[in-house]
Amino acid sequence: WDRVDLRQNVIYLDAEHNKSRQRQSVPLNSTARAALVRRAAFRAAHCPDAAWVFCEKSGPPIQSIRKAFNPACQRAGIR
Repeated sequence: WDRVDLRQNVIYLDAEHNKSRQRQSVPLNSTARAALVRRAAFRAAHCPDAAWVFCEKSGPPIQSIRKAFNPACQRAGIR
């Protein structure tokens, strides 16, 4: 969360997090911003001390999407 700036609609990537080894920023479109706002609300409700954007209700980072992928496909009607 310390690299997400919702006021400026940008995510900052430090030098060690990208191939060019230079600090960069990634602009957020409205869909990405809305997703991050929802994650911020989730964090506030379930794990306010978590440092991760994608974390479980108890706070640790999500390690795999496999558990959630199949139920999400079923809800969307995707086989």
